[in-house]
Amino acid sequence: MNPCVVIPVYNHGEALVGTLENLAGYELPTIVVDDGSDATTKAIIADLVAESDIELVSLPQNQGQGRRSHGRAQGGQQTRLYTRTAA
Repeated sequence: MNPCVVIPVYNHGEALVGTLENLAGYELPTIVVDDGSDATTKAIIADLVAESDIELVSLPQNQGQGRRSHGRAQGGQQTRLYTRTAA
């Protein structure tokens, strides 16, 4: 089993920072799915990706919660731990 964390994000960059801090102790591969967020959130995500080994999947425009959660449906991990950033 290869667990990972998939975090769907839409315009909640500041909440993402706290979510990642809370998950850091688990030392799991982390995938952030950006669902067409605004420029401020994209900048926060870019900074987080640059300073860590977070994998980023960017959707060009908002496609809704269901699509964000399936952003890595073709990924190699067998198990996913889903979380939501606080609104």
